[in-house]
Amino acid sequence: MKIEGDNLIFSTGRKVYANSGIIGIGFGGGITEGYDGGLNDRDWTPAERVELAEYMIEQWKRYATEDAR
Repeated sequence: MKIEGDNLIFSTGRKVYANSGIIGIGFGGGITEGYDGGLNDRDWTPAERVELAEYMIEQWKRYATEDAR
């Protein structure tokens, strides 16, 4: 997966808008985008969910290191 501008682009070719490239998980488990939006991920494939999760795990790992600061 990669981010180009405000879009997430999955290896499957699916393109999803995420304001300012911001992606998160809400307290209820829903996927959030930007500062106040939500994504409908119900029609995502299991592989796309894994791809997003692995991408975000790597982002948090980088954040936890001195390299990200």
